Parts: sequence; C-alpha cells; structure tokens
Amino acid sequence: MVNFPFEYTKDGAILRIKANPGAQVTEVKGMWEDKDGRVFLKINIAAAPEKGKANKELIRFLADELKVAKSDVEIVGGETDNYKKVLVGSIHGSNDY
Repeated sequence: MVNFPFEYTKDGAILRIKANPGAQVTEVKGMWEDKDGRVFLKINIAAAPEKGKANKELIRFLADELKVAKSDVEIVGGETDNYKKVLVGSIHGSNDY
C-alpha cells in the first residue's frame, strides 16, 4: 500500500508537512516517513522559526506552488512544531477520475 502525505476532507485537502525552518531556500525536499508509517512532505523553509515567520513563508510557498490564494491555506495542526497539518481549502477530493 502506498501512503501519501495528504488526505481529503469535506473542507479540502490536509497536507502533512515536516518543516525545516532556517534553510537558505524554500523548497520541497521529498517525502519522509515517521516510525508509525505516516508520510510527510519534507519542506525546507527560508525563514526563521520565530514570531510566525516560518509559518507565513510556508503558507506563501504552498499557495504559490498549488496556485491557490494564501487565504485558502491554513495551518490546522502543529503551528509551533516541525510536524504540521496544513488545510488547503480549495482542493477537494473526487471519485470522478
């Protein structure tokens, strides 16, 4: 079974992110699996983890990459942790594929 770093909800998609703040460049570095088998999207963030700077940069980056408004991207878990859950509200799952 393949695990993905997201799940669909009625409100959109929740991305599981392993954030690495303080990097030189904000970029996706791949996938990472924890000891419980949960898969995370590993993202380096070019902002310090202070006063919400890294979270703001993560939201900006995801909105740009996913081509959605920043207002459609919300950290819903792990705001002060490296392991985050991010709701992208304008992405909805569908069985029509």
